[in-house]
Amino acid sequence: MKAKNISYWTTTILLAFFMSGGATQILQYKNNPHGVVPQLGYPMYFFAIIGFWKVLGAIAILVPRFPRLKEWAYAGIFFDVTGAEYPARRSAVTALTDFTSSPRS
Repeated sequence: MKAKNISYWTTTILLAFFMSGGATQILQYKNNPHGVVPQLGYPMYFFAIIGFWKVLGAIAILVPRFPRLKEWAYAGIFFDVTGAEYPARRSAVTALTDFTSSPRS
């Protein structure tokens, strides 16, 4: 039981560290932090809201009680991570199709 507890808290602390680190970076930038805001069609203040909620989510998964709050925090982290995958995949596919359809000389 002790190894399970240690592994749970190790992964939880690492997840909270990376989520809060990314959130503080987002909160430091005021305009177009990643260069994708116009491409995705989001307003500029959207990333400030995401950064704020990431900090709260990182705090929520570290709090020892409140299982419902932790459940929602983990769900939010899942949606954030899987939602971040879509623009990366889309840009990779676009780059690949541009490369393969370009005329060769």
